[in-house]
Amino acid sequence: MSNELKALVTDEQIEKVWQNANFGDTPRREVIFNALHQIAGNFATGHTAECIVKELRLVGVKDTLTKKGAKYLFYAIKELHVLLNPRPR
Repeated sequence: MSNELKALVTDEQIEKVWQNANFGDTPRREVIFNALHQIAGNFATGHTAECIVKELRLVGVKDTLTKKGAKYLFYAIKELHVLLNPRPR
C-alpha cells in the first residue's frame, strides 16, 4: 500500500470508524475504494460503506467526493494500475 494512501487515511482512523461493520473477507481499504469509485460515478453504494467514507471525510454531505476523497481515489487507482501493469525487467 502506498504511503500516500496511509497519509490520507491511517489504519487507526479506519479502525475507529469501522466498528462492527462486516464485509466478509474483503479488505477494508478495498471497501473504501469501491465505495468512492461508485460515488464518483454517481452510482449507489451500500449504506454502511457510505457511512464509513463519510465519517472518514472522504465524501461530503451532498454525496460528492471531498478533495481528500478525490486524492484517495486517485492514489488508489494509481496503485492498482501499477499492480496490474508491472514494468518489464
